[in-house]
Amino acid sequence: MVESPHSCVTMPNRTYQAYVRSEIKKIAKQVGFAGTRLAELEIIVAELTSNLVKHATGGGEILIKKIKDETQYTGIELICIDSGPGMSVPLKMMQDGISTTKTLGQGLGAIKRLSDEFDLYTLKGWGTIVLSRLFLVKPAIVNTKKIDVKVLMVSKPGEIACGDRWDVILKGSVLKFIIADGLGHGIHAQEASVKAIESFRANQKMAPDDALIAIDAAIRKTRGAVINITQVDFSTCEMTYCGVGNISSKVISGKNKSFISYNGIIGHSIPNTMNNHIYKWEKQDVLVLHSDGINTRWDIQKYPQILFCDGSIVAAALYKDNKRGNDDITIGVIRQKHISV
Repeated sequence: MVESPHSCVTMPNRTYQAYVRSEIKKIAKQVGFAGTRLAELEIIVAELTSNLVKHATGGGEILIKKIKDETQYTGIELICIDSGPGMSVPLKMMQDGISTTKTLGQGLGAIKRLSDEFDLYTLKGWGTIVLSRLFLVKPAIVNTKKIDVKVLMVSKPGEIACGDRWDVILKGSVLKFIIADGLGHGIHAQEASVKAIESFRANQKMAPDDALIAIDAAIRKTRGAVINITQVDFSTCEMTYCGVGNISSKVISGKNKSFISYNGIIGHSIPNTMNNHIYKWEKQDVLVLHSDGINTRWDIQKYPQILFCDGSIVAAALYKDNKRGNDDITIGVIRQKHISV
């Protein structure tokens, strides 16, 4: 399943509030929101932007993604990020009538009630991340998938085309995940990464090393890409990976482990010999992969209890503190549900 990149709208001050609401409404209509569902989304957006105005010194940003299945758009995801004062008692702040700014205090409570999926992470003095997902058709039951894959992908500031691409294939207990980062950024980088994903799909039965060799041949006429392919068999508890170039890969568990890729550029110069690398997967493991738009020197321990949150919250926290600002960004978070940390 391939989804579109997140759009990013920043709100440095209150004068941008109407513009941000208008931009998100435009995206929502493209997805197909109308009537009651659109009205509910507009309330969520109004509350998010109001919270940024009231609480986030220096403003903040909202990431918007069109949620898509194999054939059609199904909903919209909003991730609101600020570097404000944070909350010491977030559960209390979601109760109606509780406010630190002498307002009605219905913001977070309203967002949670109207969202089909909601999560929040906050640290005193660090800021707050609010996640809201709303679907065109309200889900009858909560998502029960046992394998959780969340990805945040954002274009370089000022670029319309995103040079990163990702894809995931899940068949039975076996998951295959790819991040492709076309060299540079913009439309030509996007061309390379899109062709890489097409080859990955066409050769999905191949092991990661063989798939990379096939992709190398498929994107020879592009500017090339750095790529990581990771396969996890949750039934045998085995992770197999192979990468070329600077896609970072780290398993977070009792003993954190980073994985090294081969030097080279897919489509231009790859090692004469590449081998798959095997790692024993544990049920509590969390796999985080990202392109080089993110600084690699992050430490998950900076964010107490964050692994209990939605994977998109984890990705957003890393994005918030570690984005370089000069390249496209993709961050993938993969795990089995009901982990204990």
